Amino acid sequence: MAKKLNHPTAKISTALVRIRRTKSQPAMASPAARAKNVAGAFAVRYGHNFNNRKICLVDDIKTTGATLNECAKTLKQAGALKVFAFVLAVAGQDIS
Repeated sequence: MAKKLNHPTAKISTALVRIRRTKSQPAMASPAARAKNVAGAFAVRYGHNFNNRKICLVDDIKTTGATLNECAKTLKQAGALKVFAFVLAVAGQDIS
């Protein structure tokens, strides 16, 4: 999905990686359970520098934001200045 965005100055990085398996998020009802499930599940690969960088995470669907929040937290700990998210859809929104 990120490749299709084709931003002229953006670079796609695979430096953020999942370091442990997590349970399937859709099976979890509460936002707290989802946050606990992904806590500590991501890391930045050794040698990748995010100091003072602005990062945009790309995701297909945001439900509670637990995964995006955990990824952003990991990137900020690795020195990222700002972390934004671009999502294609947001689930569970009341549109009435």
